Amino acid sequence: MNLWGFWLDFDDFIPIGEVGIEGAAPLKPPPGNKKVQRAVTTLEEDTLGWRPAAGLSISDRPDWILSTHLGTGGFGEIWLATDVNTRTQHVFKFCFQPDRVQGLKREVVLLRLLKESLGDRKDIARVVDWELEHQP
Repeated sequence: MNLWGFWLDFDDFIPIGEVGIEGAAPLKPPPGNKKVQRAVTTLEEDTLGWRPAAGLSISDRPDWILSTHLGTGGFGEIWLATDVNTRTQHVFKFCFQPDRVQGLKREVVLLRLLKESLGDRKDIARVVDWELEHQP
């Protein structure tokens, strides 16, 4: 979850998540201003800059809209998304920890090897595409 908060006239920080009405308006981070800002350091911004949320499109894939959070793993989150044109649904994995990208790359290789050895099977996930060089 994105942590945003209000910096009051004293040193307390009040964390909040996304703002919106579930089912009516997409949940999204509030706009930043002098009193509302991300609770991350400059060094964390590259890693924590974008986070998935229901109703958001995926950068570089604007036709895909995230709908359901399916789970959280050691490297990030897994989401169900729908293509707005074809209504096709796919699962997306998002890695938020740069030191875990190598493990995700190994997973892609392993799935490819399994497909080559065993062919297409319903009990093995089919990898359609991946982006391991750019965020998110």
